[in-house]
Amino acid sequence: MKISKLLGTVLVIAALIVMASFRQSLMHMPRIRVGPLHKLVAARPALRFFALGDTGTGGPDQQRVGRAMNERCKQLGDLDGILLLGDNAYPTGMESVHDTQWQQKILEPYSGDCLGKAPIYAVLGNHDYKNNPSAQIEFTLLNPRWYMPNRFYSVTFGDLLKIIALDSNMVDICLNPAFCGIDFLGESLQVKDTKWTVVMAHHPIESSSDHGFNYRGGIAGVLMRSYLCDRADVYLSGHSHHLEHLKNSDCRLDMFVSGGGGGDIYQTVGGVTDSRFARSQFGFLELNISAAEMLSRFIGADGQVVYETRKEPAG
Repeated sequence: MKISKLLGTVLVIAALIVMASFRQSLMHMPRIRVGPLHKLVAARPALRFFALGDTGTGGPDQQRVGRAMNERCKQLGDLDGILLLGDNAYPTGMESVHDTQWQQKILEPYSGDCLGKAPIYAVLGNHDYKNNPSAQIEFTLLNPRWYMPNRFYSVTFGDLLKIIALDSNMVDICLNPAFCGIDFLGESLQVKDTKWTVVMAHHPIESSSDHGFNYRGGIAGVLMRSYLCDRADVYLSGHSHHLEHLKNSDCRLDMFVSGGGGGDIYQTVGGVTDSRFARSQFGFLELNISAAEMLSRFIGADGQVVYETRKEPAG
């Protein structure tokens, strides 16, 4: 009897914590939109992106990763975009479109002679939610490199690639894809009009983080993995500050955690069945996409390739 009461108390406390977190996110959730939910971009025969999250410190580690990205860009040629996976400004996001952090934590670190030509497609992280996340949407109107027209959106590159950007801070359902993230995701995945589909968000579906269950995906991650399993090719995230590739043998979806963009590095734990590679270090993910294959590489802050994997499109 005492055990059952204790369990009941624990469940009630856990439910209250979840409700409090949801209420806080709901209060800060951006309710503005400054551009179309779906954007079309002319595609080259092959596309290249750098993806990374947890960047926004403005410190030496973010600067090192930015320099490595610029050098890699010069080696390979022009980029089609930088995919910024949230926590774009520590510790409490942006205050306004005129916040000095824009220069220190976004524009300057990624302004190299090659890197500075690439557009930045971004999503919101949990730290971005702590102040004024709407400022990151509004900045789309002021800077031509920055693109976040809404807290969720998609960008389609010809018939080669669709990128779906999701706000994983508020995974909401209201049966209206214009207002709620999961409904938008479902609508975007419904029509398979590109060779590849990539979903990007801040929170991982699964990871080997030592920071606990929520950093390994939590309940939302379990549900999201099942939902995306054979609907998307790749899921990109940050939140846990390490580099990792995960793949379940029964699922088409590849998952990449690219959280080594500048924030303090987290350690990883072993024993995660789906993990193919995990390393606690600064760096970024490079995606090379053609009709024939997707080549994904983790690049360290020293510019060295630390891991790569290839994937063929669905038949």
